[in-house]
Amino acid sequence: MVKLIYIGVFRYIDSENAPIVLDSAMDVSSFGYFTRGTISQHIRFAAQLCVGRTKAGVRQTLTLKDIPYVVHVWNGLNNLSTCAVTDEDYNTRVAFSLLNKVFANYQQQQQQQQQVDWENETKNNNQESPALKALLQEFQNPAEADKIIKVQGQLEEIKDIMTQNIEQVLHRGETLDSLLDKSKILDDQAKLFYKKAKKANSCCKYF
Repeated sequence: MVKLIYIGVFRYIDSENAPIVLDSAMDVSSFGYFTRGTISQHIRFAAQLCVGRTKAGVRQTLTLKDIPYVVHVWNGLNNLSTCAVTDEDYNTRVAFSLLNKVFANYQQQQQQQQQVDWENETKNNNQESPALKALLQEFQNPAEADKIIKVQGQLEEIKDIMTQNIEQVLHRGETLDSLLDKSKILDDQAKLFYKKAKKANSCCKYF
């Protein structure tokens, strides 16, 4: 079954610092009850890592090592970034149409509320947004979402989308394991869970 798991809006800083989560929504209801908390942490970690390693003005899709999910990122030129985590079967064009909508909606919301402080935000916002939750539900079925986009005349030809593996955007000398160990998003239980899964070569089973 095709899955859309996560949508996030971020304040991009630079490739050396993790981006700041401004808004997000997640649906892990399809995963086992006792692993949802751990999986949620890993998804947030992957989203922040991929956004942080996407250059300004670039749209790219990053595959996650050993895990059958991908992170679609659009890093805008104004340091406002959006991303979506989906499974490998989710239509890439629909994913980026979703990010276009998330981008536009967030900027419109900030203007209406006269809130421009996101540019100076330094703390992650861990509260899920009702607006993003609605979009998460609306775009859960990419085929149906694609029809709606076409009817609304909002279809945009997405060009120059890079597709890379997560290891291709790591800095020299970095490994995914070392970044996981240093992550402040993952608690000790989540880190141990990852290491046990990797050792058993069964990462794809818990995701």
